[in-house]
Amino acid sequence: MNLKKLLLLFAILIVLSTVFVVPYSYSDGFRFYFGYPISFFTMYNLPPIQSNEILLMRTQINVFALILDVYLVYSLLNIFSFLISKMKNGRNYGKEI
Repeated sequence: MNLKKLLLLFAILIVLSTVFVVPYSYSDGFRFYFGYPISFFTMYNLPPIQSNEILLMRTQINVFALILDVYLVYSLLNIFSFLISKMKNGRNYGKEI
C-alpha cells in the first residue's frame, strides 16, 4: 500500500478538527466525549479547577481510537481520490492530447 502523505495530513486535520466542530455526547453528565466517527477525546466535569491543577488533568485521549479515526478518514479520502482520478482518466479516453 502506497502511503499518500498529503491525504494523511488532511485526514489528521479533519479528525482533530472534529473535536472543535462536531457536537459532543455524554453518558452521565460527568464525562463528555468528543470526536467523530469514534470518540477519542474525553473531558471530565469535576468541581471547579483548583490552583494546583491544570486543564490536562481533566482530559483523556484514547490513542487507539484516534489512530482508528485517522485510518478511516484516510481510507475514505483515498477512495475518493482514486474515483476522481478514474473519472478524469475516463473523460480523456480516446482524445488526443
